[in-house]
Amino acid sequence: MNKMVKYNGGRSSHCVCTAPLELTVGQMYLVEEEAKYGYQTILKLKGIEGWFDANWFDAVNAFMAMSTFVPVVGTRLPCTRILSDGHGGICQIDCTTSTVKTVVKFGDLYMVSTQNNLYIVQMM
Repeated sequence: MNKMVKYNGGRSSHCVCTAPLELTVGQMYLVEEEAKYGYQTILKLKGIEGWFDANWFDAVNAFMAMSTFVPVVGTRLPCTRILSDGHGGICQIDCTTSTVKTVVKFGDLYMVSTQNNLYIVQMM
């Protein structure tokens, strides 16, 4: 499963799950597995022991993008999102992100996180 979520600080649950002691509010996590526990959904996070209530997390949108600007924490990044057109092709949409929160460089790619989105950015 390739789904990113962000911990929103939730702690109460109607199902038996792991206490969120190791989780950091605002931190993004990769969902390794998702399961139903009665009417609730619980999540197994990559690198974190236990199962957590899905209501404690907000979905994170992930995008592939291109930019001529190097991403800098505390600024907005002008870029071009690469999206599926729904018919097997792609489309490009020019945009500017919200304020960049973190930047991690991987070779010539950057992983950029903003308030609610994650971008994998290729420099042009």
